[in-house]
Amino acid sequence: MNILALQVGLVAFFLVLEHAFLGILLPGWGPLLLVLSVLIAWTLLRGFPEALWIGLPFLILSDVLIDGQVSFVSPLTVIVAYAVSFFSRRFFLEHRMAAVVFYSLGTAVAGYAFNIFDAFLRGTRGPAAFWPPADPLLYVVTASLIFSLTFFFLEYWERIIERLYQESTMNIR
Repeated sequence: MNILALQVGLVAFFLVLEHAFLGILLPGWGPLLLVLSVLIAWTLLRGFPEALWIGLPFLILSDVLIDGQVSFVSPLTVIVAYAVSFFSRRFFLEHRMAAVVFYSLGTAVAGYAFNIFDAFLRGTRGPAAFWPPADPLLYVVTASLIFSLTFFFLEYWERIIERLYQESTMNIR
């Protein structure tokens, strides 16, 4: 099977999940957390340059579907992905679960920072600009859950893609 078609299907799956499920279940902040989680997980699994090739079309399509135009979320998410790539090379977390917890908390902090930045762009001043869109504990738990599920799903997906690529290039009988 064509690997590019599988990757396009994966992007379509995340777009549908973002708009048909999280956009309804957690309006306002659920889709943003999924976008951050997908790009951060791809960056951790593939590295920044490779994650950018599949993550940038996902970001642009996601922005166009949400806002009707490319907004500030795409460039800032790319900056967050680069920061994750930078920190993943500097801080080697030996235990896998510790790394997942660390990066899921990083996803929650990045989502919170996006909400603050969006509030300032919209002209909101005062304490309302710094208040998260939900209960802070619920926000962190939801961000951690979305990141963990996304990370483990993408890790499984990457193993499938790698196996298909090896089978297609090393056709030994």
